[in-house]
Amino acid sequence: MTSKLTWTFDKPTIPGFYWMKASGARDRIIEIGHDGRHGLYVVHLGRPLGEMPEDFAWSGPIEHPR
Repeated sequence: MTSKLTWTFDKPTIPGFYWMKASGARDRIIEIGHDGRHGLYVVHLGRPLGEMPEDFAWSGPIEHPR
């Protein structure tokens, strides 16, 4: 059974795949990674998660299919 995802403005705290929603843009799935030097970051941007705007909404992590 999967849990129902909801939107929050709290940034992710663990690596994984998340839905991301920004005003004026379409919703997308992005990967949040972690490394010892930079902590959590947006993989496809190579940008620290802490630098992402506060008004982005997040949902996840998305459960891996079984």
